[in-house]
Amino acid sequence: MKTIYTLENIHDFLLQKGYPEWTYEVYDRHLGNKRKARIEDFFDKFGFFEHAYMAFINKRGDECCLEVHITDFKFATYKDESNIMGSGSTNYVDKEYTKDWIDFLIYSHGEEYAKSLLKHAENNKQRIKEEAEEKIEKFRLKTQAEAKGPYTYYRDLEQKAKSALSLEDATEIK
Repeated sequence: MKTIYTLENIHDFLLQKGYPEWTYEVYDRHLGNKRKARIEDFFDKFGFFEHAYMAFINKRGDECCLEVHITDFKFATYKDESNIMGSGSTNYVDKEYTKDWIDFLIYSHGEEYAKSLLKHAENNKQRIKEEAEEKIEKFRLKTQAEAKGPYTYYRDLEQKAKSALSLEDATEIK
């Protein structure tokens, strides 16, 4: 999987955001040990972006882990909070840096990234438009189906009334 961003971009961006110096290490999600990071650590073997666990040394010299989800168009950090009821933990977004990340990548990669960002935006706008049109069509068909019964009832009443009236009386009522 090819990404626009590099490990150096991640490093520099995190420094900009006030994180300690990242030494380009991650926790291997399968083995659990620490090792040098590769860009492939930020997506799975099928090319889907997933969470990576970055290894840091904090100001006190303690090892810590920063869970991140990074794509060409998203940057978020996560926090794992233990559940006090004993049923595991809850993972939630800690910091959402997407807007700043996009600005950083435009500045870092210029036109190359801008073209990719434009295509990404256009594709998502089209997807949203198609989804909205599909929902509108489903709603229209559902509403039409709901109205069919009462409409048929009143149409039948209208025909019954017209059959009992002369043509002249029916025309006067309209």
